Amino acid sequence: MNTAIKKRIRKTKDTNVRDRLRLVGDIQESGNITQAAKKLSMSQPWGSK
Repeated sequence: MNTAIKKRIRKTKDTNVRDRLRLVGDIQESGNITQAAKKLSMSQPWGSK
């Protein structure tokens, strides 16, 4: 995961923003929205949103 994203995750208090940042970081690594959403125990539509 990108260092800037990790830093932003640590700084934010909003859990929704944190989850979205984690999703973006996971998509950067895997290139797959569905896998990244599953990793966070979220649905594919949530990840695509």
